[in-house]
Amino acid sequence: MLFRHQLTDDPFLRDIPRYYTLRYATIYDSQGYVIQTLAGAFSLEWSARLRTEAKVELTSSSEYQVREFGFSLIYRW
Repeated sequence: MLFRHQLTDDPFLRDIPRYYTLRYATIYDSQGYVIQTLAGAFSLEWSARLRTEAKVELTSSSEYQVREFGFSLIYRW
């Protein structure tokens, strides 16, 4: 399941992109174990040249657990 929410009011998307996403998945591996994944991201464009993004993903099963975190600061010239 994927959910994306735009944080701006402009229905024509002329404003600076600001949004967050949430994703949840339940799957089964080849041995029948349940794997659950929860992920989220936040994107904020401050100006035409500066953008930030933050991401997190948590995966859990009976065999292992994974936690991934990321942060990006992007400058365009």
